[in-house]
Amino acid sequence: MKLIKTQGLFHRFNKYDENGDPAGQIAALEGVDMEIGEGEFIAILGHNGCGKSTLAKHFNALLSPTQGAVYVEGKDTREEENLRQIRSTAGMVFQNPDNQMVSSVIEEDVAFGPENLSVPTEEIELRVTSCLEKLGMSAYRYHAPTKLSGGQKQRIAIAGVMAMEPKCIILDEATAMLDPAGRRDVLEAIRDLNRAGITIILITHYMEETVNADKIFVMNDGKVIMSGTPREIFARREELEAAGLRLPDVTRLGYELKEGGMDISVPVLSEKELIEAIVRTM
Repeated sequence: MKLIKTQGLFHRFNKYDENGDPAGQIAALEGVDMEIGEGEFIAILGHNGCGKSTLAKHFNALLSPTQGAVYVEGKDTREEENLRQIRSTAGMVFQNPDNQMVSSVIEEDVAFGPENLSVPTEEIELRVTSCLEKLGMSAYRYHAPTKLSGGQKQRIAIAGVMAMEPKCIILDEATAMLDPAGRRDVLEAIRDLNRAGITIILITHYMEETVNADKIFVMNDGKVIMSGTPREIFARREELEAAGLRLPDVTRLGYELKEGGMDISVPVLSEKELIEAIVRTM
């Protein structure tokens, strides 16, 4: 059984005119079929407005299908009695970490989720300590979130989700508001979590963030238009560009060097890989 499965998933939002009267619907998802296994690192890639954030909200039942179905550990997200278990299984980290901060002290913020799940106090203490350690934030335990950088705040948001011990963490454009250093820190943290066995679903429009994924799903106009490993996806250069996506600089450089006559195997996924390829040609 897959951890998350969508079957013929459609979602439409109601549209209203300037007077607030119904004016039809907007299609956000169009027949999405997807399977995500436990322990996988999945990236969902697409330009802004392609439907990837709408899809993410179905994974922990923040939205319900207009048509089709979503199953989390075999539980139908349309059934109200399943919602608590589904949201305990699949935790969400959003784009703006400030929107997930609920306390003036980091320790209390991380403890908020398990407290709402009625976890015993002694167990909460252990979880808070463990999560902060894993994310390298123990030194900030008694600080105010307002004193942190964007990347540090996002780590605290991830720690708060981790403390609920989900099997899956969904990051919905969680690096979009961060500077390069903050993005790097958060990506390093989620790779560590994945290596520890947590399923990661990374929603992004930055192609370079998807290089370490087990599988990439590319979305456009509410549909999944391609799926495969990073190397398989990056090999489809023209299709990606047609969907409004820009290859990482190192990958584009690899293609340009090959087009210039250098015997390089493309696509190239990292700086290290590119350097090794150049050295081999010499």
